[in-house]
Amino acid sequence: QSSGRQGLKDAKNVFGLFSRALLLRQNIQWSMTASELFKQLRQNVQACIDHQRYSYHHIIQSSGVQAKYAINWYPIKEKLTLEGLRITPYDSGVEWSSGFDLNLHCLQLESGIEMNMRYQQDILDSSRIQIMLEQIEQVLLQAITNPNQTIAELSLILPRDSNSPSINALGNKEYSLIYEKFLDQAAQYPGRTAIEYNQKNWTYAELNDISTKFGCHLLSRGVKAHAKVAIIANRCASMITGMLATSKIGASFAVLDASYPNDRLMALLALIQADHIVICGEPENLNLASLDTTAVTRISECLDTDDQILAAIDTSAELLFSHNNPQNIAYYLFTSGTTGVPKCIPVSHSPLCHFVRWQAEHFSLDHNDRFTLISGVSHDPVLRDIFTPLSIGASIIIPEQKTIYDPAKLYAWFAASRVTVSHLTPPMIKIIHAGLSKNTPLY
Repeated sequence: QSSGRQGLKDAKNVFGLFSRALLLRQNIQWSMTASELFKQLRQNVQACIDHQRYSYHHIIQSSGVQAKYAINWYPIKEKLTLEGLRITPYDSGVEWSSGFDLNLHCLQLESGIEMNMRYQQDILDSSRIQIMLEQIEQVLLQAITNPNQTIAELSLILPRDSNSPSINALGNKEYSLIYEKFLDQAAQYPGRTAIEYNQKNWTYAELNDISTKFGCHLLSRGVKAHAKVAIIANRCASMITGMLATSKIGASFAVLDASYPNDRLMALLALIQADHIVICGEPENLNLASLDTTAVTRISECLDTDDQILAAIDTSAELLFSHNNPQNIAYYLFTSGTTGVPKCIPVSHSPLCHFVRWQAEHFSLDHNDRFTLISGVSHDPVLRDIFTPLSIGASIIIPEQKTIYDPAKLYAWFAASRVTVSHLTPPMIKIIHAGLSKNTPLY
């Protein structure tokens, strides 16, 4: 963290403290051992010192990166002794301050390492900070005790939390797959409405049957367990069918917004390297000329049991559900790409299952609720719009694509749909407000 006087004119002849923040870039792989990480970290710190004339602020300003978190390391202070001079430590009483949302200060003392955190109180609370410090301490102790264990083996679960239900629920034995709760609802309440879209309703039994048949169809097209399936769609019933079908056969999915320009769709397809592509409806912007059409399946936006593609499907395939595990990859998300090319992030079943259960319990949601599906289909909020209601036996209400961008139609749709739960972004709230009419109150 602290650099010397290098690069400062005439600094070597000046008595005093010279300190400059240095930027450390550390690549961490799950497979590397703690010992390997410490060795690499030491080498990177030395490289920082060798290039200390390039200051932290200069690099940040040049790169355009907006840093929110920082770690400051203060090594053991050397005892200063000068002949004929008495030196007494002085505590200035000045409180440390930080321009970061979260700043970890590590002071290396003779008795050990002292850690302090400075944080923005409107973002984090003291109890969360205390847990974070305890987790950091625990990880360091594990790494020091057994430096040959991998980073993936280090546990953040504190001893006092090891037996709590919320922690146990993350384990393989007690945790579920993202569609398992839906299967329970379909078995117990087959006649409940699962989806309303384009003046048509699908019950839980129908949605379960259609998604199972479509999963078998994908198997017949060569889609295997652990394959990657790209679903190109607008908001529609078949998008949900595709997600369930892909999950049932043990494959993973990524949803691509059909309204994206063709170049962006092609870039995302190249990024995920999908084994198969499912296209819902007739996207206007999509040009498949450069794709292998043998790995493409087209379905209508309202796939139903009497659809020709499902008519001859045998639903007794034993391959269904046989390769599924909560820790397998369930879906892929794309970063916004603000730093350049978007990144493709694989996610297992467990996080979404954990969130769905928490959301239902925290907000007292049940089968009587009616959820809107108006989140962007390529972003992770769409997953809660779908799997939360399907897990509790509630209904998903989907507006037509043309309704989303017309304030008056969207407002009227809200008024007529009797929805009880909706996840809205500020821009979407503005669209709805723009369609506000004194004569047609929502409730």
